[in-house]
This record gives sequence, C-alpha cells and structure tokens, in this order.
Amino acid sequence: KWINILNYPWFIWLLYIFSVILLFLTLLFGPTIRGTRGWLVLEPFRFQPVELTKVALILVYANFFSRRHVLIANWLIIFKSFVLFLIPTFFVLLQPDLGSFLILFGIWFGFLLLSGLPPKRIMVTLLIFFILGILGWNYFLKDYQKDRILAIFYPNEKTLTVNYSVIQSKIAIGSGGWWGRGF
Repeated sequence: KWINILNYPWFIWLLYIFSVILLFLTLLFGPTIRGTRGWLVLEPFRFQPVELTKVALILVYANFFSRRHVLIANWLIIFKSFVLFLIPTFFVLLQPDLGSFLILFGIWFGFLLLSGLPPKRIMVTLLIFFILGILGWNYFLKDYQKDRILAIFYPNEKTLTVNYSVIQSKIAIGSGGWWGRGF
C-alpha cells in the first residue's frame, strides 16, 4: 500500500528545513572541489545536499500550491512561493553552483506556470526576472559561468575548453554510430 506523502505536510516541511540545514552545513564543512563547496563528505559517502533540496522543493510546492490554488493570482502568494525558493537558493549561490540554481528556479517557475497563474502575472514575473538576469549577468556571474551559458548557444566555439565534452560525444557517436565499433 502506497502512502501519499502530501497527506503529511509536517514531513514535507521537515524535509525542506533539513535540506536547507544541510546546504548551510555544506558551506561550513564541505570541501572545496573545483572552486565550489557543493559536497558533504561523511566517509565513505559523498553527496550533494542540493539534490535533496530539489526533491524537497518539489514536495513543498506541490503542498503549497495545492492548498492555495484559488489564491494564486494574489501577489502575496507568489511572493511567499518565491521566498521558499530564495532560502535554499541563497546557500546554493554561495557555493557557487549556477546549474543547481537554474534547476531550482525552473522548479519554482514551472509550478507557477502550471498553477493557473493569469498570463499578465506571468509576463510581469518574466519581466522582473529578465531584468534581474541582466543585472546578474553584468555584476554577479563569473567569466567561466558566462562561458558555460554561451556554450549552449554557440556549441562549435571554444571546442578545447567549455564545449570539449560535447564535441567529443558527437565524434564518438558519429564515428561509432548507435551500436559502436567495438574495441
């Protein structure tokens, strides 16, 4: 018999708070690996608390929006949902982990889109984040983060640095096909 976890909101909020605490502990005790502090090491295990945060955020939003779907057009509800996104994101950006930030943002924005938010509110929210994105691009992102974002739009440039893995995977599939060439 399956247990519906959404029937236990206290567990969801406990999981959310636990994941945020783990993100905070990662900043204090996590080793710096390739310039980021995104891992907790409990020998012999290593894990990224942000992965638990992604699951917790999905569950929190499922609970949050299911209970407030009638009031979704209210700016206060949108702001509260944004604060739920902002708390773990603050710790993720201090690591710095841009990829996880974008995934957490996608979770929040996806729930907003699917919750029945009026199109005008969606457009205003997109405009606000477009302006924040420009400010972030100019003042907060490091050069390597900008390069990784630009690599999505220009996959054939910087083939020996940012796009190296993409180019090598194309070569591997192109020369071996779907079934490979063997050893």
